Amino acid sequence: MGYSDKVFNDAKNVVLRPNIKPSDGSELSANIKLQKRLKVIVRDANTNEILKEEESDKIITNLALNWTASQFITFSQELRYYGWMITLGTGSGTPSASDTNLFAPVPSTTKGVSPSASGNTVQFNQYWYPWEANGYTYTEVGIFLDTNTNVSTQSCPYQCYDSNGNLCSQCQLFEHGTFSGISKTNSIFLQIIVSIAFT
Repeated sequence: MGYSDKVFNDAKNVVLRPNIKPSDGSELSANIKLQKRLKVIVRDANTNEILKEEESDKIITNLALNWTASQFITFSQELRYYGWMITLGTGSGTPSASDTNLFAPVPSTTKGVSPSASGNTVQFNQYWYPWEANGYTYTEVGIFLDTNTNVSTQSCPYQCYDSNGNLCSQCQLFEHGTFSGISKTNSIFLQIIVSIAFT
């Protein structure tokens, strides 16, 4: 039996979708919505006077939603170094759109992560093996965007936190999700799946 078989047979395989199902088991909608507005203005050709102005909601096609999701993949392929990173944390609270960091990040859990796209949905998928990230009870996860891909000018290249645990300037929090506590030990194979849908 190979090691990969041993991981799945002997260790707990924990799959979390923090922005889809919260810890109480209820459904949670955290989808990104694109605004779709149409504005029509009719002016007099001589005086420039507005003769008619109209606004209405219009439909964004499935093709446009799928294209938006696919740009995550195109962007990642253009980056010279890690473009996306994922970090686990132990803090508690309610994530908000103004968050810039996890409540209590554990910098040593940070890994690079490559998104995949299917239709209008982008998915970030990462693993922590039985020998990794042990000794903490994790309750949150963050996806970070590395906004500076020139490693020579980064404050802390190839990572999102410096040696003192401070968030590096080039890493911007893109997604913040919470979940019920997972106590990570060497008997657990931890998988985090973050899905973002454009609707």
